[in-house]
Amino acid sequence: MEKALFLLLMIAFVSACNKGDEPDLSKMFLYENRAFSLHFPTQDWKLVPLQGTDSYVGYYGKDNEKIYFDYGFYNGIIDKNANPKPMYYEETSINGNKAIITKQQESTGVLLRVIIYNKDKINSTALSILNPTDEKEIIRIFRTHKFK
Repeated sequence: MEKALFLLLMIAFVSACNKGDEPDLSKMFLYENRAFSLHFPTQDWKLVPLQGTDSYVGYYGKDNEKIYFDYGFYNGIIDKNANPKPMYYEETSINGNKAIITKQQESTGVLLRVIIYNKDKINSTALSILNPTDEKEIIRIFRTHKFK
């Protein structure tokens, strides 16, 4: 009986921990563009499209922060064994799509980024931000990504 109770408590604890990372979309604001959507915690983010050569590019900006995006055929490869190694590396799933989240030191600061691979195996979205003020909040935004 004690083992069963312990097991139930462990399952509840793990479930509670995992739910803390998932964004609560009911408390966020939907932003859509022609390729995907994201949810933001406030309504003051603005979509700024940029001119891309062979992909859809731009950024969402608020105050001094900009989350850049690149939606298209090729968004590079994130190598967890690169030199120097990323400060953070996570293989995960975002809305049923394979994704890789990394944090790495660049000459201009800390770069937080994600590449989300569409199930069509052709397109992907890369999102990145340099020197985010709240990394956990940005990762929660990344995790709301949904292809159209």
